[in-house]
Amino acid sequence: MRRILGGLAVASVLGVLVVVALLLSGVIGGGSDPSSADALVQRVAAAIDKPGMVYHAAGDDGSEAWIDAQDQAYRGVDATVAGGLTSVGHGWTRTTYDALNNVTNDADTTPPSGAKPRIDDPYVRWTDALQALAFANQLEYVGRTVSDGREVFAVSAESPVYDNAGNQTGTLFGRVEVDPQTYLPYSFEQRTVDASGATATPSSAGLSPNRRVVYKTSEMIARSSLPTDFFDKSVVEGEVKTNEESLQKIRDIGLTPLWLGNDYQGSGGELQLPETSSIKAVATTSSAEIHYTLVGPGTVGADAVIIRLASDITTFTSPSIPQFGGTLPERKATVNVRGVTGTLYTSVLTRDALPCATSSCAPSTAPLYRRLQFMVGSTAVQIEVSARIDTDGSDTNGYNSNDGIVALAEALTEVPVSTATPTPTPGG
Repeated sequence: MRRILGGLAVASVLGVLVVVALLLSGVIGGGSDPSSADALVQRVAAAIDKPGMVYHAAGDDGSEAWIDAQDQAYRGVDATVAGGLTSVGHGWTRTTYDALNNVTNDADTTPPSGAKPRIDDPYVRWTDALQALAFANQLEYVGRTVSDGREVFAVSAESPVYDNAGNQTGTLFGRVEVDPQTYLPYSFEQRTVDASGATATPSSAGLSPNRRVVYKTSEMIARSSLPTDFFDKSVVEGEVKTNEESLQKIRDIGLTPLWLGNDYQGSGGELQLPETSSIKAVATTSSAEIHYTLVGPGTVGADAVIIRLASDITTFTSPSIPQFGGTLPERKATVNVRGVTGTLYTSVLTRDALPCATSSCAPSTAPLYRRLQFMVGSTAVQIEVSARIDTDGSDTNGYNSNDGIVALAEALTEVPVSTATPTPTPGG
């Protein structure tokens, strides 16, 4: 452990002597120019690691961090372009929200074996500036200079970039600017150059390897000014979306939330609503969708039934099938459903039209899908059912028939308000 619990009295006396020695040598305090990059790093470390205080930094890219170095408790917000998600940390463990899978993950950020950071403390993981000061392969003191009209101490950082095979593919250049009075980071900039000497371009996700972040806020605040649970994992766990919250969002955008319940047992088989990532409401398009999984002995068919809701029925389209492009051929028929006239579309393509991954794929005459459109009040509904072919060529999705899809439409009910509204937790 970084801090030894025993021998507190002796440690306190030694700590005072060390601080006095550092003050006399100009390592911390005073605002004088440091003698080297390492000396500046020591000043930054001493400025952040203060009893009862929390370092707070807010970047102009939307990122934010709170660092309680004494208790090794941390909280951060990603840059806006990276999603703006919140994470928390305790020691070297960082808890993040995985938006793709709608779960939280714990990651060990301990430096690799043999790596010795200049600042051997977990807080270096919480801002780019601190990571550069701690982990850069080479760190050089630039000196006192002016940036954005204000004086700063600047250091340049340089680190090689390697691929999985151990080959150097480029170099990462950085620059950290520090306030000369507080020794807290003022800005960080990064530039990536590949092995040929060319500056790297942004990734397909839009994230740029070349950027500059100015910390609009870089300050020390009292730990007592923050809520007692400010660094709790519950902060991240609260980002996990529940079905109840998603159902409420459907109602919030002006649509009638229609569903089959969490579980539905009909003549076509058992349907279940997965606990996560099965409901989506989009306010900008006034639309929503609910995805059901078909379950049975030896069978799991994700997205076998999809309920789509919209304010405009003309926005509905045929299902997207990767093997085909453009508008798919369909048969169109009129049916009576729920006391109104609906339109039933049936794919004229069968499973046989799809390329088979193996030579043993059984032939099937089952249509790839059916979709049924109708109105419930002012809410437009489209139910989609897709074929799920067994090894003998039969369709295990019993709802992929005219009677089956109409039965689903008749079974739809409006989500009760008590279900769509999450029950408050004690103290929440």
